[in-house]
Formats: sequence, C-alpha cells, structure tokens
Amino acid sequence: MNNNESYNRKKYEVEILGETMPVTGELSLDYLNKLVEEVNGVGEEISAAYPTLPRRRLYGLTMLNLADKYFKSEQNRKKAEEKLTELEEENKELEQEMKRLREENEELLNLLQEVE
Repeated sequence: MNNNESYNRKKYEVEILGETMPVTGELSLDYLNKLVEEVNGVGEEISAAYPTLPRRRLYGLTMLNLADKYFKSEQNRKKAEEKLTELEEENKELEQEMKRLREENEELLNLLQEVE
C-alpha cells in the first residue's frame, strides 16, 4: 500500500448490535452510518422476534438476512439490466421501422404529386 492509499483510509468506531468495533476504510462517515443503521435494523428485527436468541446466532441470522437482501437486490438489478437491453433492442427496431415508413410515405407523396 502506498502513502496515498493509507492517507485516504479513515478510522471509525461504530456500534453494531450492542458491540463497539473499529472500522477502517475509504468511506465517509455518512455512508458508514447508513451501513450500521441497516445492519442494526435487521439485527433488531430478529432480536425482537427472538428475544432469547444467543448473540452468536443473532449475528449469523443477521448476516444471512443481509446476504438475502443483497442477492435479491442483485437479481432485481440483473433483471432490470436485461429488460433495459430488451427495450433498447425493441426501440432500435421501432426506429428502423419508423425510418422505413417515412421513406415509404415520402415515395407515396411523390407518386401522388406525379399523378396530380
């Protein structure tokens, strides 16, 4: 790691599910707080549903739930990308059809003018 990389890294202390832990990285405090809020929100939902759950299981279920959210989000993103590609192809076909119809219309107008 060069000096620039270590210079950009910041150190924070955050509280996740009741435990304080250090976090080091190239991220803003605002972004880190959003991450912590998400993790704590998921963990607190599980803890509320299962108040006697041991901490280790709570952490495991929290990670599993977050991974589930991540994978579902990725699936939705991929589906959206596929739909976008499909719509772009359809748009291209429609533009070609529109161009063809304009040319045909122009030819018909020219023929009509010749007849008149």
